[in-house]
Formats: sequence, C-alpha cells, structure tokens
Amino acid sequence: MKRNTILALLLCCSVSMAHAQWGDQGNGTYINPILNADYSDPDIIRVGEHFYMVASDFHFIGMQILESDDMVNWRLVTQVYKRFDLPGWDTNGHYAGGSWAPSIRYHEERTAYRTLTK
Repeated sequence: MKRNTILALLLCCSVSMAHAQWGDQGNGTYINPILNADYSDPDIIRVGEHFYMVASDFHFIGMQILESDDMVNWRLVTQVYKRFDLPGWDTNGHYAGGSWAPSIRYHEERTAYRTLTK
C-alpha cells in the first residue's frame, strides 16, 4: 500500500513538472524566469526595435551580448571579448574574476561597454 502511494505521488509530481515551463508560453504570457540561466547584474538598452543585454560573466570569459525583440525571448548574438592575455585565465584559475556589473550604452550609432574586472 505504501509503495503504491509513493509511486502515485511520484507520478503526479512528474506529470505536473512536465507541464511546468519557463519563459514564453506561446499565448502572449510568460513565466519567470524568462532566461533559464544566470545572467547576473544585467544592463539592457533599446536600439530601434531591438533590446540588447549584457551581464556579469564572473569566471566565464566573454561577457555575452543578447538580443530580444520583446524582452522575453532572448538570443545570444556575440561576446565582447573571447580571452584575457594574462596568466591563469586560460586555465580558469581566477574563479569569480571575470567581468562584473557591465553596462552597455548606445549613442550616435556607436556602442560602448564598461565593466569591472578582478
């Protein structure tokens, strides 16, 4: 009896979790988080009809740039940089030492990025 009850509970949980979805629901609504990843300290700007976001990358090199048309569906478009030419960075020896609290600005058809690096 206990075994059947436990199996029934596990089945109910797995079925309800199968319908749980994050981000765009396809019906004009969304469920947080809209991005199923760690994009800490985001900074977002709008240029024309598009939004652009940068975020802290900590020890993951690159400071990603994401683009969106609606601030719900984001796509990775590029990185600000691909490497640091300093000892230890190529071996991931600087945990939490990447880019922190970046900002992105657009002015007179020029884009600028600023970040702190440890």
